[in-house]
Amino acid sequence: MFRLIKKCTVAEDAWEILKTTYEGTAKVKISRLQMLTRKFENLVMKEDESIHDFYMTVMDYANSFDILGEKLDDKN
Repeated sequence: MFRLIKKCTVAEDAWEILKTTYEGTAKVKISRLQMLTRKFENLVMKEDESIHDFYMTVMDYANSFDILGEKLDDKN
């Protein structure tokens, strides 16, 4: 990660490089959110899945949305 920003002399430049690298461009972000939303909407608990495992899966989705800048609430 350091080699991506080691030549930056201004923190803002380093931040933009890191943000683009890990978040992607706006189009990529929208695409990721759409794919994640589809997967989340189709999520069902499997018969042999424990409640804890299903909860962890839901939390993984919530964390993924959070990383992409989207917050889940009771309406979503």
